[in-house]
Amino acid sequence: MTRARTVLVAIVLVGLVLAGIGATYDSEASLGRAHAFATSSAVTVTDAATTVYALRLYGRGADFCVEVANAGETNALASLEVEVCARDDGQWINYLADTDFQDTGNTNVYFSNSDDDATAVQSLAAGSAGLVQFRCRPCYAVRFRAAAASGKTTTVAVYGTAAEW
Repeated sequence: MTRARTVLVAIVLVGLVLAGIGATYDSEASLGRAHAFATSSAVTVTDAATTVYALRLYGRGADFCVEVANAGETNALASLEVEVCARDDGQWINYLADTDFQDTGNTNVYFSNSDDDATAVQSLAAGSAGLVQFRCRPCYAVRFRAAAASGKTTTVAVYGTAAEW
């Protein structure tokens, strides 16, 4: 194989890796300079934390503005988590969860509120939505997980923007 062809093949392979071909994420999205994202449809969550959306950052940090919508008809959310992963196939580690969204001393959370101004974003009532703005330090990937109350189910969707910093 000529050197030019070898270089071309290497560039294509790197492009495929960066595009996430063959990755095992629930959502096949990755971050550019700024990236709008959304679940393709609301995800049913049970009382066990369920991944609603995952986004690869490839070692970069980002500021997130995320709308969390409880699209269920009867049950509230019981938990909302943001987890990070340091490397491909690495362990997911809790980054922000539940009361972290209301902690005014947490410098990674800029803003958190629900559409009724009274409910914490991690406990959204059925049919309501909330907004979270937070900073995610450099990592390989970030994912959003949610859970309903014990023995219950609901459906959750996330919509947002991530801007690399």
